[in-house]
Amino acid sequence: MAMEGALPTVGLSGGEEAVRSEVNAAVVRAYTEHYVAVARLAYLLVGDRTQAEDLAHEAFARLHAKYDRLKDKDRTLAYLRTTVVNQARSAGRRDRTAARHQAPVERPAGSAEEVAVARIDRDVVLAALAELPPRQRAAIVLRHYLRMTEGEIAETMGCKVGTVRTHLKRANLALTSSLGGQA
Repeated sequence: MAMEGALPTVGLSGGEEAVRSEVNAAVVRAYTEHYVAVARLAYLLVGDRTQAEDLAHEAFARLHAKYDRLKDKDRTLAYLRTTVVNQARSAGRRDRTAARHQAPVERPAGSAEEVAVARIDRDVVLAALAELPPRQRAAIVLRHYLRMTEGEIAETMGCKVGTVRTHLKRANLALTSSLGGQA
């Protein structure tokens, strides 16, 4: 299923159309290569599949809008990761504000399948991650899920390496405490 014609080039002159066509092809390639990784990162940051998919798609839409202005085209994955981390932080701020103004909703009891041991362990870890402040959660996910170095994390989060180390240390302490020493 070819996606070459999926992104419109309406109203452009011949030269602009050729540039836009190259941008379209590059973004489609990036989408094919990196969508799953970007969506997983978003899921680990926000904990909701639908919201994670929205964040991933928004990151690719922003990449498409900005692609021809990127200085280093080989760093599209880094751009996408940074975009997702920033969007997740913004979404977290909006969600926390909205939560302050709503009554809590009780969730129905899960099915027998959801009570399986593997699911419980994953749910416990995801719940512990959800309790972390957004920047600590982002640092821990980038470090342990994506196996990024402290320098790469600092670049992705837009902060210094020392700040990343502080976030990782505090996140590890909080996870160790909430998971009862299993972290």
